[in-house]
Amino acid sequence: MPPLKINGAALPIIFQIMVAQIIAVDQIAGLVHMQVSFRHWWNDPRLAWNPSDYHNITKIRLPINREQGGVWTPDFAVYECADGYMYDKINTEGLAQVNYTGDVYWSTIGQLSVSHDFQLGNYPYDVQKVDITVESWAYTAE
Repeated sequence: MPPLKINGAALPIIFQIMVAQIIAVDQIAGLVHMQVSFRHWWNDPRLAWNPSDYHNITKIRLPINREQGGVWTPDFAVYECADGYMYDKINTEGLAQVNYTGDVYWSTIGQLSVSHDFQLGNYPYDVQKVDITVESWAYTAE
């Protein structure tokens, strides 16, 4: 269950994709295969605590296993995903770092294949920009 809205506002989530490696580029099929890290930051006030009550501990790591009721993590979908259900290739296990203020950081790795319309008119001197659109597939701002 996601954290509750504060004053009716949607939960702000900072999301970042870091490309660790380009595994393959298939210009004919219009595909780019990558090894990526998905990084997320958000605040969950349900996880906040007073450090003085817990031996001045200010950070902990908690499991994020969705099936076993771990820390809530945001869902996300890459709309240019070319190989179907992307969660098959993303690690949804692991630990989230939680600060005493309720700030949560979670990073996971996975492989991602995205569709791209290659413009090869200037080949071999072309430059390609691959757009990746990421949004929640279960939650909206409402």
